[in-house]
Formats: sequence, C-alpha cells, structure tokens
Amino acid sequence: MENGKICQVKNLENEVGFGSTEFMIFRGKENLSGTDFIYYVTRTDYVRNAAVQAMTGTSGESTFYHAFEYLRMQRPKVLFLSVDGTDDHSHSGRYGEYLIYANKADQMIEEMWNWLQSQDDYNDKTTLIITTDHGRGKGSNRSWKTHGRWALGSNQIWMAVLGPDTPPLGEMKTNARYYQKQIAKTVASFLGMGYNNSRREVGEIIRPMLHPNTSSLTVTHSVVGEKTK
Repeated sequence: MENGKICQVKNLENEVGFGSTEFMIFRGKENLSGTDFIYYVTRTDYVRNAAVQAMTGTSGESTFYHAFEYLRMQRPKVLFLSVDGTDDHSHSGRYGEYLIYANKADQMIEEMWNWLQSQDDYNDKTTLIITTDHGRGKGSNRSWKTHGRWALGSNQIWMAVLGPDTPPLGEMKTNARYYQKQIAKTVASFLGMGYNNSRREVGEIIRPMLHPNTSSLTVTHSVVGEKTK
C-alpha cells in the first residue's frame, strides 16, 4: 500500500490467499462492502497517505527498527544501515509521499542519535555518516523520478557527518569535489584504521570531515548509515 503497488487477485483456488511481512491482503465483507470497492478505495491518495503516516512496519522502517534492536543487543563497532522508502516513492512519482518518508527518515536518525548519546559506551565515541547511493534527475517534471547515466544531476549526492571527531562547521559549500568512493576510507579513519580494496579504486579520506588530530586517535565506535535515495 505505501509504495502504491496495489493489485486485485480473482479466481483463487479454494478462495484462499495469504499475506506476509511484505504485503497485506484486503477483502470485502459480505453484506457490507465489495472487494472491487476495497480495491479502488485503497488506491486513492486519501487512504494511502493516511496509512503511510500511521505505519511503523514499512520496508525502510522495519529495516531501521531491526537494525536498532541489533545495535542495542550486540553493541557493534560499525553498523551499516540502508533505507529505501524515498526511492520507492520517487520512482512511482509520488512526491508528497516522498516528502513524508524523508521526514520519517529524519525522525529515525534523530531517535538513533539520541539513544546513542544516552549510552555510556557510545556517548561521545560515535560518529554518524549519512549519505545517499545516488541523486535524482533534475530538469523536466518527470526526471526527478529516476536516476542513472541519462538522468542529468542524479550523479550528485550529499553527505552529512555528526560526531565528536568532526569539526562543527555547519553546511559546507566549497569548490572541492568529493566522491562516494571516498567514504570507505573515511569511515576507516574514524576507527583509527586504514582501508584498501584490491578489486576496485578507493578514494582518499575526506579530510574536512575529521578534526586535524583525528588520524592519531583510536575511535571506539563508528556507525555508518545510508539515509535515503
């Protein structure tokens, strides 16, 4: 329902159907509503927008809360988290729902950060790196729904860093160019480690993300999160 991928199934053998964590089943009730009516109602923006705001089990949120539970229980030194709700909505052209989910993603990041600061083993020892795996096209009214080689502007991404080893410089705009391939070595540097990959090119550390003396520190924890697409 959240991503608008809704269909109607008829002629089921024995009239039996099953749902899962990935999809939900609705059907009409005898003498109350028809299945056709339920199908068309659930396709309306009015119903889907209300459902999106009430859901806590959408794909991205489910991923977040499972990862959050793992973080609480296992106390890892590095956690990579990817949520894709905005990508689903943008590919389907639902800009309003895209904005709703982006706001939800912000709330999830805030929840995780506040919890980290309340834990003795993470407080003032943890860095959040938030970024995207791609941008979105720009130009025509429809280009924002896609990305790739032929989608102008979708090769532009952003990065945000929050933690004790990053200078509080606010939003930065410089003439320097930074690339996604630089993130891995930057994360390793926060951990007081080096990083190399024999199979593909690795970018250099993004120095403005770190205090000048960070390279000499052994940081206890680093959390890496990929926020939205």
